[in-house]
Amino acid sequence: MGCVEFSIAARRNYRFYGRMAGHAPIRVRIDSAALRHNLDAARRRAPRSRICAVVKANAYGHGLARAARALAAAEGLALIELEAALELRRSGEKRPILLLQGFFSPEELEPIATQALTIVVHQPEQLAMLEKARLPKRVAVVVKLNSGMNRLGFRLRIFAACSNACTIVRTPVRSCS
Repeated sequence: MGCVEFSIAARRNYRFYGRMAGHAPIRVRIDSAALRHNLDAARRRAPRSRICAVVKANAYGHGLARAARALAAAEGLALIELEAALELRRSGEKRPILLLQGFFSPEELEPIATQALTIVVHQPEQLAMLEKARLPKRVAVVVKLNSGMNRLGFRLRIFAACSNACTIVRTPVRSCS
């Protein structure tokens, strides 16, 4: 069936403002067919695009393994947590896996390299760690451009220099905004 359902029994009274006197019944239905349908809908709207399905935060509560199976037609997967990416590799996942926030310490680079994970580089400290690392394999890098939200990424004026720095350390570079 590919579907999991559960309910949280609760009271039914709400106050519109302020305190909640009770809880409305909550029902969650996790449907693998719906995930496949949504992937197909995205593919129809962007037919010449490769799709990387974002499964961060345990696939938004859908379950990482279940979502990865349901989204088998996606060309790759993306998430934030290194441990979740390693879990996918241990379970036999062969597709490209993109770590959306890259890495946070030099110790994370070896498993990233050995498991052929792609990393997003969005801050100078990551570049410095990459330059110092002696890795068993090359690491694919996506350089993140700050597109105006000012959360992650390099500003345009230093973006090219960051891409060049990745090239100097012999790391394949892609860019995204």
